[in-house]
Amino acid sequence: DLNFSHGAELPYLVLLQSDARNPFQRLRLSPAALQDQLDGNDVEESDMDGSDDSGEDDEEPKSEPPDQIVIDTDGIQERILQFPVKPGHYGHGEWTHDSKFQYLRGTLKACKPTMNGDESDDEAPSTLFAYDFQKMKEERIMDNVTDFKIGMDLRNMLVCTVDPDDEEESYYVLPTGQKPSEDEEEEGETEDPGPDSGLLDLEGRISLEVVPAEEWAQIFEEVRLYVMEMLFDEDCCGVDWETT
Repeated sequence: DLNFSHGAELPYLVLLQSDARNPFQRLRLSPAALQDQLDGNDVEESDMDGSDDSGEDDEEPKSEPPDQIVIDTDGIQERILQFPVKPGHYGHGEWTHDSKFQYLRGTLKACKPTMNGDESDDEAPSTLFAYDFQKMKEERIMDNVTDFKIGMDLRNMLVCTVDPDDEEESYYVLPTGQKPSEDEEEEGETEDPGPDSGLLDLEGRISLEVVPAEEWAQIFEEVRLYVMEMLFDEDCCGVDWETT
């Protein structure tokens, strides 16, 4: 009876430039200097409300070109660094605006190998973590997470969670790199949708109206286009699919 460990993985970081500093090496700073460095990551109020005190509202904001990324290939195999975290089933890593690295990690489990390589069991929900390079430690953000997506501003994220009992999905909009408050975790009850909890009220705000006749016509058209493009015979066995 063969069993293989599923999820015995570790995340790695690759330094693209040869002169880049190892981010896992703690800087030799005094406690006061370290606190000043942590305070320097606070978001200013002008950045939060989007206000502009320059008075130049008529002018369009100038977009600067992105910085050019240079990759030093010489010796890059020696610049592969392992995250100091425990093994698990890792996936979906993204960076935040304050240089934290968020990722999902599932638990280790034993699985039996199959002939076709497919696994019969569905993937269990994972835990969302964020690695803080200033504190040099891993922080747990949220449990029972199936997926998350960070916005273009790198400050907000959409998180999808699933209830392990009834498998009902919930969606939250939360700040990146921060775990929910302890009061919300201790409640253990269903949160009310709104900015305080970040929970989205999809059932109350989104409705879908379906007209069966139009839906059937759409299904028929999609099948016709799929068969016309994917059939093994370019002539569609003599059937004129364009006018069918």
